Amino acid sequence: MGILKNLKEAFEVIKEKEVFESSPTVPTGFEAQAYSKDVAPVKSDYLDEMKGWTGTSVTAIADQLASIKIRLYKYTEDGSEEIVQHDILDLLFKVNDFTTKFDHFWLTQAYLELAGEAPWFIEKKGSKIVNIFFLRPDRLRPIVGDDRLISGYKYKIGNAEEIDLKLEEVIFLKYPNPANPFRGIGTLQMAARTVDIDNYSEEWNKTFYQNSAHPDSILTVDTDQMGDDQKDQLKKSLKSQYQGFKKAHQTMVLFGNMKWENIGFNQKDMDFLEQQKFSRDKILGIFRVPKAIVSQTDGVNFASAKTAENIFAKYTIDPKMERLIQQLNEFLLPQFPGTENMFLDYDSPVPTDKETDAKIFAEGLKNGYYTINEVRQELNLPEVEGGDEIYLPFNLAPLGTERGTQPKTLGYKNKNLKKKALHEDERVREMKARSRVFFKSKDYEEELINKTIKGIKEELKKGIKKAEYNYWSEEKIMAFWVKKDEIARKYDPKIKEKLVKLFRDQRKKTIPKLNKYKDIKQDANAVYNNIKLNIEQEAKTTVGLTINIFEDLFEEGANATFKELDLDTKIDMESEEVQKIIKADSRKMSVAVNETTNEKLKKQVIDGFAKGESIDEIAERIKNMFVSAEEFRAQMIAKTESIRYNAGATEQAFKDSGIVERKEWLVNPGACEYCQTMPGKSVPLGESFFKEGDSVNGVDGGKLSLDYEQVEHPPLHVNCKCDLVPVLKK
Repeated sequence: MGILKNLKEAFEVIKEKEVFESSPTVPTGFEAQAYSKDVAPVKSDYLDEMKGWTGTSVTAIADQLASIKIRLYKYTEDGSEEIVQHDILDLLFKVNDFTTKFDHFWLTQAYLELAGEAPWFIEKKGSKIVNIFFLRPDRLRPIVGDDRLISGYKYKIGNAEEIDLKLEEVIFLKYPNPANPFRGIGTLQMAARTVDIDNYSEEWNKTFYQNSAHPDSILTVDTDQMGDDQKDQLKKSLKSQYQGFKKAHQTMVLFGNMKWENIGFNQKDMDFLEQQKFSRDKILGIFRVPKAIVSQTDGVNFASAKTAENIFAKYTIDPKMERLIQQLNEFLLPQFPGTENMFLDYDSPVPTDKETDAKIFAEGLKNGYYTINEVRQELNLPEVEGGDEIYLPFNLAPLGTERGTQPKTLGYKNKNLKKKALHEDERVREMKARSRVFFKSKDYEEELINKTIKGIKEELKKGIKKAEYNYWSEEKIMAFWVKKDEIARKYDPKIKEKLVKLFRDQRKKTIPKLNKYKDIKQDANAVYNNIKLNIEQEAKTTVGLTINIFEDLFEEGANATFKELDLDTKIDMESEEVQKIIKADSRKMSVAVNETTNEKLKKQVIDGFAKGESIDEIAERIKNMFVSAEEFRAQMIAKTESIRYNAGATEQAFKDSGIVERKEWLVNPGACEYCQTMPGKSVPLGESFFKEGDSVNGVDGGKLSLDYEQVEHPPLHVNCKCDLVPVLKK
């Protein structure tokens, strides 16, 4: 058990660095997500990169893999026998009611190339498998078991808690990640930097044709000649006459003392053609897709195209098919009763060399190691009578013997010849390696299964419905988060300053109240009841100190959101709805802060009495408690409340904009284990992500109880730095 224990401990370390992890580093491009040491990859980002040469490469591979010819064989004493009718073949040809075999395996390979993982969920009724569905890899995580490294999985569905999935319910197809073999790594992650360069080149070219990628030139004018109206008119004239790709390269006529100076780079300077060719070839090389396969014919002739086809089939497609079949043999086939002596195989995609085969067959017939029927079987031709005899020529006789008048035969007849499976020997070894005990048919708990299936189908529906909306790009989302985070941090010290004053004033008036108890023996509750804060009074004081700051923060946060929505509007701070939000949140925060202070006061008094301390010693306890509040608690409250008002302003701007349909949780870089469960979660405006009393299970196994209030927007917890992003109406 020592080795197993060490492996589990290693897995726990890996799990802490799993794909659920985010980081404080702000990515500047797609490459940063994959290569920054501080930014963990996000699976959904890779799935969104199905475009350009990446999309072309993935499509070329997926098209070939989707055409895989899967066959089922049964091992017998005489060899292997193909089975053409079986439940597993029916399942793989129609995995569910809305997906064909081609589409299913096409998507499987696309997931693997882009994200490195393509988890299948196995739906069963009793012991019979009836459907296969895709799971989102970013919501699936393996669980360490007691008697095996991986005992099952947890899957996050919508805003609900994670669901437990049994090991046999998930076929976790993946390209193993050397840094974390329990997760996958996609080919795209190896090409991320090159893909970034290619994307940026395309974007530069696009903006080049719109004359707005860079200020290409400067027009210098003697301003003494022109009034304000003339300056405005000149700007409008230049824009209307010369901006846009249809108006590029026209002759500009200058007047008076105007001077034109060119400062821009042109496409020739940037050498985009060579750059894009280099990026294309590098991306194709990383995906192992020859140029001829994607219709790039530069320097390609018929002979080199045939060579490229063979290389692509042999070194790219065939290994991927082999990996897929081995995983299905290991994890899917044993779930079908009576398949202990069966194995799946596939027709090799590698083209045969007919000329070489013809020579081999001819030599075999000539030298007696092939029969006619064996050759015909290899060519998929029917057997002929007499074709099982091996014939030798007349001249093959020992030295000194007479030649016969009839061809010699070896007397060998193959009446029960059966074609072997492509990898029969390897598959037999796979059968021996299976754990048959683990894959015995089981009766599954219907309630859990139905819940899981329902949740996964709901996710599929959401994915279809998601196409009805417009979403911001990852770059725009991160730029928005940075801007809004700057606003929140701007107000942190202002809020903290007011709270420090609050705690200092409370300390100054609380400690003197203890002096009258020095000579009077009292119990702890009596002392506490006489020194505790008046919640109503202190709440009013707290509101008075902070509400103006919260109003300024709310206004700036809302207006920044309008700007990011490209709306020329301002928040109406006098509106009844806005005032209600600010006053209600301020009142709730103020009451909660002072109630917590009273709880801490009571604890200090009770602990002091329990230890037999004097009133002076208890007074010192309370003093230290307030000093700590001034130094640390004030900062914590300031950070949390600045995020609350900042995110509240975001949602109010969404409501007032008229163009936002839903709100989506924006997870900050460096998010905690609870916020890491939130990416992609969205709800209609005005609705809650969580109800009061709900709980959140973190990706690392922690549990957060939400007993403060319902969560309509961040913060989810103390010191949370998340925000919201819009889901726009189409």
